[in-house]
Amino acid sequence: RRRPPLRSHRRGWPQWRGALDKNFALTSIPVGYRDRPAGSESKLNTFSDGFKVLRTIARLYKDYRPLPFFSIIAGILMVAALLFLCPVLTEYLHTGLVPRLPTFVAACFMALFSLQSFICGLILDTQGKMHRQNFELQMTILSGMYHAAQTTDNEKAK
Repeated sequence: RRRPPLRSHRRGWPQWRGALDKNFALTSIPVGYRDRPAGSESKLNTFSDGFKVLRTIARLYKDYRPLPFFSIIAGILMVAALLFLCPVLTEYLHTGLVPRLPTFVAACFMALFSLQSFICGLILDTQGKMHRQNFELQMTILSGMYHAAQTTDNEKAK
């Protein structure tokens, strides 16, 4: 028997994360649980299922908070670039030579990747905000059309 994938959009929490993003109302429904029958074993695998959960959390964070996500990546890359660059730069200032040119080039590219990651975060964050604004505008338009249709129906009924 195959289990449904964790990111299934048919049921479960992927629906409510989208509902929260779009400011929809949520309702809790009580569900009855029972204890596991005696002698049965869990089908969960601690490490692989844990990694799936962590990967899903990272994906959700990237999708719904792209600027902080990519800023963290940019910060890590910039710190690594500066750590690689400092010894090469101090040696250049003392001797005027760059004996570790590959390290210098790698540090420069890492700094460029850091800037690129940060800019990607800015772009994705702006697109997400525009998407949410567009969705709210469409909902407002649909709500206005619905209320106008109800008013027209009520006037016709009189």
